[in-house]
Amino acid sequence: MARREKKKTPKALIVLVLLMMAGVSFGVYYVGQESQVIDPLGRDLSEPASRLIGHWLLYSRSENPTVELYFNPVDEKGEGFYYFIDNITGLKTKQRYVIKEQQERGYSIDFTNFVNGVPVRNEKIVISKDGQSGTYYRFMSGELLEQKMEFIDLKLTPD
Repeated sequence: MARREKKKTPKALIVLVLLMMAGVSFGVYYVGQESQVIDPLGRDLSEPASRLIGHWLLYSRSENPTVELYFNPVDEKGEGFYYFIDNITGLKTKQRYVIKEQQERGYSIDFTNFVNGVPVRNEKIVISKDGQSGTYYRFMSGELLEQKMEFIDLKLTPD
């Protein structure tokens, strides 16, 4: 009768099993920048601030869009500007905004809106991962408005 040789279990495997039994969790972490996700239009969808760039329709309480927004990219300090066009009154303004916080791998952007160089109010935009829709949260006359947003195109300025 031939004698079977006993195979040795690698020490690294034993250590791994013991750590797993002890409740140590393992994960894969990215070092450096998260890889970019680019949509068919060439827009970077990897973070909320980059998904915000472009031309948006903003809906009031009705099903008709009442405002157009043209968000431009922010600089290294998190400052940018956008055009606000009220389609009912015809009012067109260029406003500055400063990003206070964004969820890097999430959906929301908290920013301060400036009018004539003065910080007016803190606002929040939540944008879908595909960058096609969102919700704009802002206070107007003491009331919190929750307005639907719809991405139109990559235009940065009105015609």
